[in-house]
Amino acid sequence: MKRNRKWLFLSLLVVVALGFTACLGGGGGDGVVTHLLNMDRVGEGDVEPGVGEHQKDNESVVTLKADPAEGWEFYAWDGSDADGVADRFSAETTLKMDRDRSITVVFGDTFFDPNFQEISFLGGTGQIVDVTDNPPYPPGFMVELEAVADSENDQFLSWAVEFPNAGSASIGPMGEGVDPREYFENYESPNTRFTVPEQEAIVRAYFTSTTPPNPFGEFDFDVTDFEITKSGDQGFTRHYWDLSDMEDGAELSFYFHARNLPDRFRVYYDYADQEAAWDDPERIFDSGWVSLNPPMYEDPSLYPEGVEEHDWHEDVELSNVLTFNGQPGGHFPGIVIKEPDKDLLVVEVEGRDNGTIWDYQLRGLPAN
Repeated sequence: MKRNRKWLFLSLLVVVALGFTACLGGGGGDGVVTHLLNMDRVGEGDVEPGVGEHQKDNESVVTLKADPAEGWEFYAWDGSDADGVADRFSAETTLKMDRDRSITVVFGDTFFDPNFQEISFLGGTGQIVDVTDNPPYPPGFMVELEAVADSENDQFLSWAVEFPNAGSASIGPMGEGVDPREYFENYESPNTRFTVPEQEAIVRAYFTSTTPPNPFGEFDFDVTDFEITKSGDQGFTRHYWDLSDMEDGAELSFYFHARNLPDRFRVYYDYADQEAAWDDPERIFDSGWVSLNPPMYEDPSLYPEGVEEHDWHEDVELSNVLTFNGQPGGHFPGIVIKEPDKDLLVVEVEGRDNGTIWDYQLRGLPAN
């Protein structure tokens, strides 16, 4: 019986080892690790390896060759995996296959030099850095951009794009009615990639000034039902609330009202101090752009995600506690249950349209 168990154990080891070896094969089945190379093309011309999928050995060096069609020019090797290309702007170069890679060869018959403009929104300033730094660019090429704020009191807000020859009229302070999601990898990130359109374009980075870090607001936690209300207008506002005197287990609810012009409310919690929240925020609530009358505000340059009514989320209830002309606002009940040694609540409000007015209220109940 012991001998049979021994042989059974050894047999299992052999099966496991063979399965592990097969896994290392990357689909080759002979123990050789391989990676998938996916080739794509923008514009007209031939490319080697051809457009499609190719299996390549791990750590192998692949020769890339681009031959533009008549009337076209080779521009670059593009894509999120183009960091492995030895010279992105050479028609013949090499690619190291240390992982799966997707590479796009870019040909162009026309080229554009985007007009970069830094826009000061409510006093904020900053600079645009063209990280790619190889203009002019062909349509379809993704240019790496970085928006750098001038100081700690300035903050990047968003990217926008305008087509000066399209005859569009300005309909808002953030752009010309063009949805930035069509051209920016992440229009709300200071580090992004911009897809060059097939026409002259103005690329804008908007910077806003932040409210100075205000002294911690404090509640009177000795009352049964404590509350505090804050109001504001256009711009970017950040408030810090010290909850250290709040009883563990007490419940805090968040009420907000954007009135007609859209605003966006964000709440953060789970920090012991202001510096930690500033460096590494953990968002627990984001209202998105909300308004009493969403159909009135469909400017995609200002609100690319669209505008919703206050009750946009299943966790948000309409509330008559905080109203405007009798119209209810939004209510997120029990947004925070006070935890030990977690004493900081941060509220951010962003209003992009001129003349916007907003309110929010924090209301709480002691622990049961």
